[in-house]
Amino acid sequence: MWALAIILLSAAPGRAAKGPPTIARFSLAELANQAEIICVCHMTSQQSEWDSDKNMLITVVTVQTEEAFKGAVAEGSDLQVELFSSFTSEQLNVGGAAFEQGERVVLFLAPTGGAAAGKRYTIVGWAQGKFTIRTNPKTGEERVDRRLEGIHFAPSKAGEAGGEMPQTLTELRAAIRAAVTPPAAAPPAP
Repeated sequence: MWALAIILLSAAPGRAAKGPPTIARFSLAELANQAEIICVCHMTSQQSEWDSDKNMLITVVTVQTEEAFKGAVAEGSDLQVELFSSFTSEQLNVGGAAFEQGERVVLFLAPTGGAAAGKRYTIVGWAQGKFTIRTNPKTGEERVDRRLEGIHFAPSKAGEAGGEMPQTLTELRAAIRAAVTPPAAAPPAP
């Protein structure tokens, strides 16, 4: 689960957190592996509410799907995505994914696990699983980028593949399809 990737996100009650949270950097294959749903979608609305324990303020973003790469989600479906906002007692605001009205994105989503919230999702790898789609007005080319400011990544371990992320929506589509398509079975030995 992506929550395991958060190495440090601790603030004692009544005390502010020291420094940004540290999380593991995910490759595209790791994002795809941990996601239940991967889709192109656009943001239609958002609202803030308390979590089921009334301990944390969350933002619930509604997105409408346009294209699915993984998961049982139909085009035009509405999905609710929970974003961490802040702790009330610590007034801790942590950087993560943010959405703009109408923004088109590719999301890597995992279920929240909270039965009280119903079927909601979180972004895998925090903001790492959100690729914003921007269209060049002159060429019409659709490019993707991620906003990872404010996130402190754990040092890479020896042998971990970092790799470059795709820069265009076409490249990202191809990389996602390759990541979610199981490898072809080897032909039987004679």
